[in-house]
Amino acid sequence: MLCLSCSLSTPMSVPIPQPPTLPFLGNVTALDPELPLHSFMLLAKTYGEIYQLDLLGRTICVVNSYALVNEVSDETRFQKRAVGPIKQVRNLVGDGLFTAQPEEPNWGIAHRLLMPAFGTLAVKGMMEEMRDITSQLILKWARFGPDTIIDPSKDFTRVALDTIASCSMSHRLNSFYEAQQPEFTVAMADFLTESGFRANRPAIVQAIMSKTNAKYEADMKKMRDLAKRIVATRKAHPIPKHDLLDTMLNSRDPKTGKTMSAESIAQNLLTFLIAGHETSSGMMTFMVYYLLKNPDEMRKLQAEIDDVLGGRAVQYEDFGKLAYLTATMRETLRLAPTAPIRVTTPLEDTTLGNGRYAIKKGAIISVQAWPMHRDPAVWGDDAEEFRPQRMMDGKFEALPPNAWQPFGFGVRACIGRAFAWQEVTLVMATIIQNFDLTLVDPGYTLQIKQTLTVKPKGLKIRATPRSGVNLYASYGVGSGLRTRQLPSIVEDVSGPPMYVFYGSNTGTSEAFAQRIAGEAASYGFRASIGTLDSAMGKLVPDGPLVIITASFEGQPADNATAFMDWLRTMIKPGQFNGVRYAVFGCGNSDWVASFQRIPTLYDQLLEQGGATRLVARGVGDAGGSTLFQAFEKWNVGLWETLVEPSLAHFFLGV
Repeated sequence: MLCLSCSLSTPMSVPIPQPPTLPFLGNVTALDPELPLHSFMLLAKTYGEIYQLDLLGRTICVVNSYALVNEVSDETRFQKRAVGPIKQVRNLVGDGLFTAQPEEPNWGIAHRLLMPAFGTLAVKGMMEEMRDITSQLILKWARFGPDTIIDPSKDFTRVALDTIASCSMSHRLNSFYEAQQPEFTVAMADFLTESGFRANRPAIVQAIMSKTNAKYEADMKKMRDLAKRIVATRKAHPIPKHDLLDTMLNSRDPKTGKTMSAESIAQNLLTFLIAGHETSSGMMTFMVYYLLKNPDEMRKLQAEIDDVLGGRAVQYEDFGKLAYLTATMRETLRLAPTAPIRVTTPLEDTTLGNGRYAIKKGAIISVQAWPMHRDPAVWGDDAEEFRPQRMMDGKFEALPPNAWQPFGFGVRACIGRAFAWQEVTLVMATIIQNFDLTLVDPGYTLQIKQTLTVKPKGLKIRATPRSGVNLYASYGVGSGLRTRQLPSIVEDVSGPPMYVFYGSNTGTSEAFAQRIAGEAASYGFRASIGTLDSAMGKLVPDGPLVIITASFEGQPADNATAFMDWLRTMIKPGQFNGVRYAVFGCGNSDWVASFQRIPTLYDQLLEQGGATRLVARGVGDAGGSTLFQAFEKWNVGLWETLVEPSLAHFFLGV
């Protein structure tokens, strides 16, 4: 059956498959209301890479293969749309970061304001608080003993909720000191489940479900009350910490000059409390399941952790050395992305699959991560197997673009990705270092509980402290980015200028730029610092030019877009003769297609214009833990080059 509300007919197109329908109901009965993911997986096996469903008159097109998901990941043709269950969640969080429609201005304001709060540098500074919450989980398991049956999903919910509240809002929920699950998480789970049901319920039926509606409103009130309490506490007792909540309350959008409204603050606070713990707790629970069902992988991971840590507490600097842990996390998210569905819509009438499937402008396209992450065309015939090795030794970096999408995609991808990655790395490394885990039921097979996210259902484990491990040792805090003792090469700070410009959305590139500008006087330079957009027309040869910038989905930072346009139009041979420059690029290698695109382009354009490169372009990767070490090494090389006799004479006259 062809449903014209989703598809077009073109000379080259073929009908999009659809299951048989029922009068008035369409394909509603094809989806299990308790576990729609299971139904979507079965339908994918039956109908292949694409099919469509009529859900009470609302038609959705479902794509499952890598080829089609890659195609709808083109943001010049498709954009995110909040529909179905996500639209129902707007009853609580309105136009928050996760649920806003593309045309709503509050999303842009919140996104620009809050990106720096979850940048790599800001998240690195949260290690101490993350470790504190992690220690509460470790000590609970140790004190309850090896005979205690543990529901890891519940304890991971506690650790993730307390972590996001403490790190981003400086608010203590103290979930580990309560016998029951936190009231917020119970209300949230019921609210999300009911939101899913409401999306496929006729309005007339919904209207007469008075008890269900009353429970729904009560759950929302409980969550709103917590948000109000957190904001009221901060206003009554301000703190000097510049965290997420402080940003929402006191900062202005750099583009519009607007502040976040009280309503938007409450909505986004709830968004982070929900999204900031639900997906992380699910990921950790799935990871425990896959490791316990694959004991060889658990042994390899435990051996790596023992070898790297040697019995001490994990530090941030260790993350980049835990290659098997990183691979295990990536493989867990391949097989079990906790946010299994995203929705997009075409901006114009278009086709998919080399013209095979014609799609109308505005059609609802459901992108299914679970079947896409199992596509044999990308992952091979063993795609159903848990095999972390497929993510190691350059294989992850060699994946085709958009083949791994557990954090969503594009400009609307998860803003808290770095936060979640650091949190899960810390928690799982600490657990596996300190405990031997076993299944209560060795025959347990994976069952799933679904709200808007998914997590294992009914998984029970025991945690036995490992021999020789001191679980009561203090949990030290890793050192931060240390400032080197700088030589006072030239005390006179009336020397030549140095121009330091940055392009930064998350704050990391800006912090590195400030570091260089702050050191300049010790080397005899008078540094000025500004955004790249402020650099237009200021590329002059009387002092070194330093650019620190990143790519954001392959595009310049918000405060570097105009400079990129200017540079491209200005570039011609000899345009920048005499300019000496250095570029350091920040980025995340998980985004293979766009990694270092903008820093590389700046480097190439300046060279094409006749400028002289001082040092090789620096490459900082926030996908591991080597970003800060890479900057340190590049920064040392930059200053060594600038004080090298020939350049020192050129710039400093010494």
